[in-house]
Amino acid sequence: RAILNGKKIAYQATAKVFHSHNDSIVQLFKKYVEIGKFYLSRGEYENAVKAFTLAIKTNSNNATLYFYRGQSLIRLKLYSKAIDDFSRAIDLRKDYVDAYINKALAYASINNLEEAQKELHEALKLTNDNPAIFYNLGHIALMQQHFDYAIKNFTRALQLKPNLTNAYINRGIAYLKTGDPEKAVLDFTQAVALNPADPEIYYNRALAYENLGEMEKALADYSRALAINPEFAAAYNNRGLLRLRKNMRKLGCADLEQACELGICERYKQLQKSGECFCTE
Repeated sequence: RAILNGKKIAYQATAKVFHSHNDSIVQLFKKYVEIGKFYLSRGEYENAVKAFTLAIKTNSNNATLYFYRGQSLIRLKLYSKAIDDFSRAIDLRKDYVDAYINKALAYASINNLEEAQKELHEALKLTNDNPAIFYNLGHIALMQQHFDYAIKNFTRALQLKPNLTNAYINRGIAYLKTGDPEKAVLDFTQAVALNPADPEIYYNRALAYENLGEMEKALADYSRALAINPEFAAAYNNRGLLRLRKNMRKLGCADLEQACELGICERYKQLQKSGECFCTE
């Protein structure tokens, strides 16, 4: 799961045209800013970068402009440049919490987790009630396999924002990793209630059910995941193995064959070699 952004952009267009030969500097500045916001909201990130760059040329001391351009650069996967922009935004506004969070996102995207943590702890010095800070700290801890610390931070994020679906999902994964599938099921169930259309939640809950020995519930969740995403190779693979354990050989082999067609072949080839599953070709 991707790290949560500190700020979500959802702007509406107020201008689309660049030509303005007679506009004043202030008017040009406002126009470039609104054009940049428009392009950012539309996912046209290269155009957003161009617009914010023009705005910066008219006012190089506006922290928000560097923040917006940094967000556009992140989406273009130009992480080093994004880090530079977030750093400039912070230089101009020392209490810019969202800039610290997004700078952490950029560092995490290049797998520099230590620097990402440092930025989040700087943000934490400014506020202790921003759920994105705790969510991101939890996500980084999960990546580092520091599962107890991850659980602690996801729990704090959920105290601040109870409908944060990804926090339930990732805390559930952390619970699975620490050998607590019962709590994992509870978290995945809460995530399903918030986002019933995400196949990965059902897949993860199926894993938890398997750990609890509740095989029928696991089968049902793998099937739910596949109903949403019929190309979910791992779900076919796991459902197939579970069906074989339940002596549902034909259905199990069919699932494993489908998983192989989608890229997960190891177990199916082993079973073909042993004669437990036969090639249908």
